[in-house]
Amino acid sequence: MELPINQIICGDCLEVMKTFPDKSVDLVLTDPPYGINYQSNRRVVSKKFDKLENDDNNSRFEAYKEYYRILKDNCVAIVFCSFKNYADDFNELKKYFDIKNCIVWDKGGGRYR
Repeated sequence: MELPINQIICGDCLEVMKTFPDKSVDLVLTDPPYGINYQSNRRVVSKKFDKLENDDNNSRFEAYKEYYRILKDNCVAIVFCSFKNYADDFNELKKYFDIKNCIVWDKGGGRYR
């Protein structure tokens, strides 16, 4: 199977990735559900957003195995995660990848300064 170029594939990520051949992807850049049952509290003037759907499980761990399988040798996976369970994500990812770095993005959560 040759992967499409410059196309968006709609579907369940885990199911779609399972159709990809081994070592067929150059880069994985992902912001998966964090498994923390997240709801933003940043809105103070209008109605708060609902909790994120499907953010209360560890399905991302199954995806990490697929990222490893589909990535070509010497390619990169960039995975966003929450600081609340960073250790869990790190420990799972290190089973598959040689982790080179961790970048922390301080979004200044909490109250505005």
